[in-house]
Amino acid sequence: MFPKITDFIQSHIWELPLDQLPRWQSPLIKQVRVLILAFKGFNRDKCQLRAAALTFYSILSLIPILAMVFGIAKGFGFEQTLELLLQEKIASRDMVAQEGLDWIISKA
Repeated sequence: MFPKITDFIQSHIWELPLDQLPRWQSPLIKQVRVLILAFKGFNRDKCQLRAAALTFYSILSLIPILAMVFGIAKGFGFEQTLELLLQEKIASRDMVAQEGLDWIISKA
């Protein structure tokens, strides 16, 4: 069954004359073609790998930015206010995030 489906998707779906199909099938075949092209492009461009890399890079860049913000806040005397604000926002979140925030505050 699966070889028939893959064969249809790889070759036969592109050979179907849309003007000769029933009226309800033509839009369906068009949509399937668009989905196939989208998935092929997604895989060819390695979008999943690029998204993971972007997420990793973004998370790693947050720590120096937070340290810089806390350093500037310490200089202007806003350290306690900023710390309370961030702890309030993270309080409902994960305990690991809270520990990470405490570590960043201690290093700033």
